[in-house]
Amino acid sequence: MRFTSLRSRLVAMITIPLAILSVGLGIWRFEYDSGVAEALADRTLFSTAIAISRDTATLSGDLISVATRDIITNATGGEIYYHVAEAGGFHLTGYAYPPVDFDYSALKIGEPVFANATYRGEPVRVVALKSIGILSGFERSYIVTAWQSVASRKNLQLELALRTFALFSVLIIVLGVVVWIAVKRGLRPLQRIEKELSHRSANDLKPIAAPVPAELDETMRLLNELLSQLKISLEQQHDFVSDAAHQLRNPAAAVSALVSTFSEAASDEDRKEQLKQLKRAARQGLRVSQQLLSLERIDSLGALERAEHINLNEIAFAVCQDMAPELIKAGIDFEYIQSDDSLMCLADSVAITEALRNLIDNAEKHGGERLTRVTVETFRLPDRVCIRVADDGADLKPEDTDRVFSRFRQLQPSEGSGLGLSIAYTAAIKNGGTLEIDKVTSGASLTLSLPCANQR
Repeated sequence: MRFTSLRSRLVAMITIPLAILSVGLGIWRFEYDSGVAEALADRTLFSTAIAISRDTATLSGDLISVATRDIITNATGGEIYYHVAEAGGFHLTGYAYPPVDFDYSALKIGEPVFANATYRGEPVRVVALKSIGILSGFERSYIVTAWQSVASRKNLQLELALRTFALFSVLIIVLGVVVWIAVKRGLRPLQRIEKELSHRSANDLKPIAAPVPAELDETMRLLNELLSQLKISLEQQHDFVSDAAHQLRNPAAAVSALVSTFSEAASDEDRKEQLKQLKRAARQGLRVSQQLLSLERIDSLGALERAEHINLNEIAFAVCQDMAPELIKAGIDFEYIQSDDSLMCLADSVAITEALRNLIDNAEKHGGERLTRVTVETFRLPDRVCIRVADDGADLKPEDTDRVFSRFRQLQPSEGSGLGLSIAYTAAIKNGGTLEIDKVTSGASLTLSLPCANQR
């Protein structure tokens, strides 16, 4: 059974086990009451046999007293029938034929023997009691046999069972109502939270201030933390979209202006220059778009959800092999120093590749006029594998960390977008690593480090 209501679910979780327990107790109670009823009826039957035995001895077996007759007629469980006979089957009083012929020699004086039998087509309960008395002036032994219909006993047991069932049914109903009211009251804190949230707009992400029981304190703390993180994330997303639009507007405006004036160029040289500027603006817009996509992809990474075992040497070699010709063409010396160790780690290869490309690209674009050399080095620490990108261009200090790792931020104006180091930093953090600015006397040096594969 599936409950969509929390209240119904809680009530069911409480009342169903209690109902099952009540059924079990009811069955036990029925069995117990049935046993008590059987014992009570057998005791009545035995007491009747004793009374008949006493009257037989007192009245020489001819009659029974009025008191005994009242017992027989009004006995619990219905009327009792009886038969009294001497040894050898000589009938003294009562009904002529008992339901069971007991073995006279097997009976002991004063000890009752019970049996189940059929009398006139109906099931009966029978007791036989062997006694000794003075009959016709002589001491003789005789057997008193008394029996009673079982149907009356069954009716008594059924009545007891119905009473038990009625009692437990009323108890369960009352308990269900009490639990329903208690659960309704217990859920009021959740209803207050629902009421508070229903009056909020989509942009209202302030913490929930509704009072809650102690059991919900941790849940509310986590929920408020989630709301705070969501608020920060939305603010960052808003800032990101705004900054991205600003960064893309410049190359887009340049492309639009160059296209509109291209046909009005005075000479072929002017057209060539405008075409060159147009290509540069298009490349800049394409680069910004690619970086934005990379940043969005890396930002969306979960906890190493795309991680795989990679060799940092292989990634560094591939990136350097791809980017070195462009740097050398620009007149910049490029050096790659590869570690002799195997630099295995567990990370997203695409994100780490993009991070290294942006570190090298940042060195080229922000090195300034002093830039003559870029060095990429891989090395190993006891529990980490590292890539260092160093250059002899513009100085970059550790105290500049917060500024240069922020999106769309630059120390000095340049043709870059201000996203390169932010992408590299985000990629390192998302893969469980770090990106730090090294302390050097001049130039810039940044080290990206990741935990070794066996440290995960």
